[in-house]
Amino acid sequence: MSAARSATFAPRRNRRVALLVAAVSAAAVLAACETGPTPEEIAQMDWQSAARIDTPPAYETYLRMHPIGEYGVVARQRIEELRIQESAAYAVAKRADTEGAYVGYLDRFPWGVNAAEADARRAVLAAPRLAAEENRAWQEVRKSDHIEIYEAFLEDWPRGAHAVEARTKLDALWRTDQGAFVRAQRSSSPSELQAFLTAWPRSSYVEDARRELDLIRRRDDDAWRRALADNSVEAYDFYLSSQPYGAWRIEASRAISDLRERDYQAWRYAAAVDQIWAYENYRASYAWGGWYDTAFYRIDWIRGGRDYYRWNNGWNHQWDRGWRWGDGRDHDRDNDRDDRNTYPPLFSGQRPSGNNAAQPPAAAPPPTPPQSGTPASPPPLFGGQKYRQGAAPPTPPPQTRSIPAPDAPGASPPPPPPPAPRPPARELREKPDRGEIFQ
Repeated sequence: MSAARSATFAPRRNRRVALLVAAVSAAAVLAACETGPTPEEIAQMDWQSAARIDTPPAYETYLRMHPIGEYGVVARQRIEELRIQESAAYAVAKRADTEGAYVGYLDRFPWGVNAAEADARRAVLAAPRLAAEENRAWQEVRKSDHIEIYEAFLEDWPRGAHAVEARTKLDALWRTDQGAFVRAQRSSSPSELQAFLTAWPRSSYVEDARRELDLIRRRDDDAWRRALADNSVEAYDFYLSSQPYGAWRIEASRAISDLRERDYQAWRYAAAVDQIWAYENYRASYAWGGWYDTAFYRIDWIRGGRDYYRWNNGWNHQWDRGWRWGDGRDHDRDNDRDDRNTYPPLFSGQRPSGNNAAQPPAAAPPPTPPQSGTPASPPPLFGGQKYRQGAAPPTPPPQTRSIPAPDAPGASPPPPPPPAPRPPARELREKPDRGEIFQ
């Protein structure tokens, strides 16, 4: 093989060597132990990354990180080859001196030392073509009086020869009835659209505004139907966030409060019964409930035959206190209704102050019948239960933990737990007049 032919194939040979070495490095990295990469493995990974990028900056980064690395010689050879190729490609583009030639050079060698000069020359050669395109686009745009068309033109040609004229025309359009309608439409607010109808009763966009009002109403009703079908806190929250001007926002907020109240009462019932079937019923009916996981841990605890006072309150994940009761201060009872970590204590030994150290339950005195006209206080849940001093206790659950198991001999079946939540009992209202504001 002649010397010239050998010089021609040398870059290809070195390129294949670099890729082969990178492949071997990758195999070595995959075979590394799980205790973490060694310095040698890190060097191999860095070389693999440089060979994959295959640019002088990538190889130079490898050499700076590993100046005496195993692949230093190959990296320097590849840098020299790439620089020779870049210089030859720029010479070819310069001789052709066309926009396409410079674009091809920049696509192959964006890192080249001649990239800035090539891009500047490309811009000079492309200027006449771009000016002609911009002029043709402007001749079409100036025939129209629509805001969206002028906005699209300025987005495509922000520094064009007709940009100033386009902005002047656009400012004038914003001061017309079209501008008022576009603002109201983009706000997605029924009140803004109604204000447009009031301010511009004879505008040519009146029918468009009324259609937009009808569309907003249909979308709002569809979103409300989806929330009703799902009937969960997440669904109603999504409705509130996605429909800031929805007509059903009050109903959605009330539904959230009702669901949380039902969840709370259902959990109090399951905690009072304190049997596996009660917790399973709670989990089946309230998969989104605040005590879903706590009920699972409690089931596992009961199946293990462990004592109540040995319950580890850390397993509650702090979901044993909830949105009705605040953080221990009376003024917070209504200020953190979205906090799942402030429910009243339910398990033995828990304290509202946050000290959840489990303690053996005290001997409970026999229940005393309530006096006439005096409501009965709620029974303790899981033994040793004490409510926060100064806070009104919740409504007593249907039964206490003294209820016998359903399969016990001679036991009467206990009353069922609270039913699963139902959608708010309200039908969608009739379609109002077009001029009504949907708030």
